[in-house]
Amino acid sequence: MAEYKGIKGFQVQTRTEDPSPTEAQAGDFYYNSTTGQFKTVNTGGAPIGTWASGGNMNTARSYLAGFGSQTSAIGATGYVAPPTVSNVENYNGTSWTEVAEVNSALNHRAGAGVIGTNGILIGGGTPASSPRGKSVCETWDGSSWTEVADLGTAGYGIAGSGTSTAALGSGRYDYPPGANTGKTESWDGSSWTEVNDLNTARHYGGQTGPYTAAIRVGGTPSPGSKEVETWDGTSWTTVAEKNNTSGGRLSCSGTQTDALTALVPNPTPAAYVEHWNGTAWTEIAENATKRQSGDGGKSSATSAVIFGGRTPGAYTNSTEEFDAAEVLIKTVTTS
Repeated sequence: MAEYKGIKGFQVQTRTEDPSPTEAQAGDFYYNSTTGQFKTVNTGGAPIGTWASGGNMNTARSYLAGFGSQTSAIGATGYVAPPTVSNVENYNGTSWTEVAEVNSALNHRAGAGVIGTNGILIGGGTPASSPRGKSVCETWDGSSWTEVADLGTAGYGIAGSGTSTAALGSGRYDYPPGANTGKTESWDGSSWTEVNDLNTARHYGGQTGPYTAAIRVGGTPSPGSKEVETWDGTSWTTVAEKNNTSGGRLSCSGTQTDALTALVPNPTPAAYVEHWNGTAWTEIAENATKRQSGDGGKSSATSAVIFGGRTPGAYTNSTEEFDAAEVLIKTVTTS
């Protein structure tokens, strides 16, 4: 009988223990002499990830703005019937701490930033005033908020991504006149510039990625959209639709080729989670709490965080963390 070396040209590596996550490389094949098993190292990533509970926010709320990472995130403003809240909380991967309040108490704002010490809040709205949409923007430096140049077009339900000095805000709604728009604006750290519109006018949904390479997912008009568009720094291109309709606020983290969406919202809270690999969407492990109108971090599809929102019965302060190993070690079987 032919041996593995004769077939492949090299001897099977023998190890006394499995490789560490930083040592393992997809495609490796070896024999674990301690367990007496042949093993392979397969590609991991978001499709094999799972959700776990994180620390609860101090204030339960919906329509808040989030940005940052799983270990350094910001949850700002939001809505608790009837008032809009202006308080802001910082997450360190374990617990939430109240930090400096925003200057303008608005809900339905967009957050952009990949770390909790640096970000921007874009636009927003008030519960009752007319016009409802606002153009105000504020940047965060880790200790205080500073009002900066207004948007060119006021609105709420904008989707945002990027950083405090290089951000992109797309779509919005205002009342009156009561219409969705595909308006997109880019931020260079000092001013907003109107760029090419979305192909499909909408508000809410989610967005992630740098301001020159973003991905925009879902949104409203009712009952919601599955449409997805990517941004190349100049224009939007429609790509493959996601599997589940997303009408309200949607948490979106990662990059244009490796993105995770959660908090599939209106009209009914749900727990659907989907992963984008740059070509297609795949449904993966659902989060534990069915909710809508929360938000989350922006930085990663394999180490994500979501928080806040509204469950079928009440506003929630719960936080969930998503983790996925870059590789997956599997035992070789004959079955």
